[in-house]
Amino acid sequence: MIFESFIRLMGTSHMLSIASTQLFLGCLVFYSAFLFYKRRYVWSDFPYWYYFCPLILLTMLSAITAFDPGRSMPKMFNWWLYLYFIAMFLLALKKDILPTITLYIVIGADIAALYGLYQYIFKVLPRAEGFFTHALTFGNTLSMVFCLILACLVTGSYRHRKELVFYAVSGILIMAALFASSSRGPMLATLATIFIMLTIFKRMKGFIVSGIIVALFLVSIVAIPAVGTRYNEFVDNSWKNEDTSIGVRIRLWKTSLEIIRDYPLFGIGERNFREVAKQYIGHSLITMSHAHNAFLHFALTHGLIAFSVLVALIVKLLYDTLPGALRREPIAFAAISVLIVFLLEGLTENTIGDSEVAMLFYFLMGTFCGTLYRKNINGPLKKEAAGVSGHLN
Repeated sequence: MIFESFIRLMGTSHMLSIASTQLFLGCLVFYSAFLFYKRRYVWSDFPYWYYFCPLILLTMLSAITAFDPGRSMPKMFNWWLYLYFIAMFLLALKKDILPTITLYIVIGADIAALYGLYQYIFKVLPRAEGFFTHALTFGNTLSMVFCLILACLVTGSYRHRKELVFYAVSGILIMAALFASSSRGPMLATLATIFIMLTIFKRMKGFIVSGIIVALFLVSIVAIPAVGTRYNEFVDNSWKNEDTSIGVRIRLWKTSLEIIRDYPLFGIGERNFREVAKQYIGHSLITMSHAHNAFLHFALTHGLIAFSVLVALIVKLLYDTLPGALRREPIAFAAISVLIVFLLEGLTENTIGDSEVAMLFYFLMGTFCGTLYRKNINGPLKKEAAGVSGHLN
């Protein structure tokens, strides 16, 4: 009973409080360490250590060899986010926690979505933020949860009719809050993921349904002035202006490539981007906290060696989830949905470095992958996995 309550609170906390989520992670890490001590966990249980160990070492090394070590050294242990994947993988490898995790992540998202809509409607905020630090973080997390809900609905991964209705209503609520956040990157990433995943799972029928969803999305942009204004930059040439949100991104992407060229091995280290980018650009821009692209920012911060390991990890995740998704395994389908939308979000935002977004991603992916390995349905189909149920619930 205590363990179940802990799992429920931990799932809900991701959308409500970063401090609580970090506290739960600390408890989970101590619990995992205890299980290692009792030899209930062994490192051979964890096939991802080939990727996470080098990532940890290289990110620490980048802090030492940084452009300004004084700034980077306090972030030397920023790899703590990886612990969520490790701990949740090992937990899901031994226990069937995915149904509970899924349900309570959605419950937390519903609460955050309701508060975001309250902000937008009654507090008249131009962009809803929920319980997060800013609207983009809110949008990125909502996007992942919406894709999780969509996977549950498409694959029929619900335990009873009440849960079906709950997920359906939650999907509508979360999408409304996503529009209230006016976050273009998450919206477009969600739209692309819907198109990709429905086509994979439903073939031609999914392609047609995706087309209808795209049409409804375009209508919504026109019908909601606040959202439509955000998309005008795509067509009014303001993307050429460095003082616009798209224009500044383009300039930062070009500058990031120049920084990577000059600091290829171990990067410039954490918290140095603003100062280094200023030297390349010659003046300040409206936003310079990061490169506004998760992959460019990771490469320039930690170097191309670490970036190569990150790419290898992503390929490993795709290898473990994509074959199952193509076989229409519900768990693999949900996992690849979350993975794809997270990667797409990273094209315009530093999702890997945003702890609120990254914690939710590693939390979900660790749970998915641990469950896939426990059911022996990760990667290409194995003979001994034939007949194993892959439903989330």
